[in-house]
Amino acid sequence: MKKILSALALTAFLTGCSGAPSDAEIEGLLKSEFAKANELMAGMGPLGKQGIIEIVNISNHGCDSHKTMDGAYTCDLETTIKNPMLGEQTERKMVGLAKTKAGKWYVVR
Repeated sequence: MKKILSALALTAFLTGCSGAPSDAEIEGLLKSEFAKANELMAGMGPLGKQGIIEIVNISNHGCDSHKTMDGAYTCDLETTIKNPMLGEQTERKMVGLAKTKAGKWYVVR
């Protein structure tokens, strides 16, 4: 019984360490990417500030292993953003995500 519990705990640990990105990891990554873009836009003066993007919602509709890149995933993401010039927009697209050796997720471009 002790061996079975140990094996289950190890499996759960390894799954958490090396699986697809969690919703929280995806949200953190996208918020970071948008924050960088907003910083660049704000540096462009008053017109640039009109391009500032606010994330309203991020929905993950599932991630699958990337077809050609080991350790990477293709995630079906729906993102709703708000912008002063364009209002609120929702876009759904497939996004490639991979993890660095240090364990940080990034967008595969």
